[in-house]
Amino acid sequence: MSHIDSFEHEFVGYLAGLPVYHPLEEIRGDFVCDARHIVIGGGSGEHPALVLGSPRQAVAHFLYDALSSTAESSAPQARLPLKAVVDEWLPTVESFIHSPPEELLRFYDWTEENKSHFREQFDDGVPNPYWGDRFWGWLVLGLGEFVFFAMPELAGDVLTDLGAERPHDYFQHVRYSNILLLPERMPVYANGGHAFSSFRRQRD
Repeated sequence: MSHIDSFEHEFVGYLAGLPVYHPLEEIRGDFVCDARHIVIGGGSGEHPALVLGSPRQAVAHFLYDALSSTAESSAPQARLPLKAVVDEWLPTVESFIHSPPEELLRFYDWTEENKSHFREQFDDGVPNPYWGDRFWGWLVLGLGEFVFFAMPELAGDVLTDLGAERPHDYFQHVRYSNILLLPERMPVYANGGHAFSSFRRQRD
């Protein structure tokens, strides 16, 4: 039994071999978080916890990075629909960024060995391996991407302030996508069950 099992939470998926959880109530113990956060690792009895302290800012960082790289691309708008909203979205997104991405991560009882082992899993143990020169900032961009597409309620008013009814439609590709989701019928230990509902699509 891990520390998080003493609190209401739901299972999100796996990231580099570690479980990812969404708390359903405030947790104050081995680590501190609440329903606004995402937690990697369940604390004592499982693995030291890593809390994404501000999913909203993580989404803002992800969008800022995506918009900036799109603005620099020479590809036509037909191939990059995001180009249509770069000038409109950039100032809005930037207003939500108050800290560097690495500072959004809260490590609870992680040793240097824990960090090194976790980092190594992203070399070839995930669908989209690490690229860049700032791993923890890169990780936050990936978590921001996941929240943007899969858990937008944690993004707060970042998405509503964009003024687009379907902001996800401006994206044609994902760059990180490393969280493994399990089909709903597979059992999980989280007392709140699965965070996502997924069943095989029936085809004619």
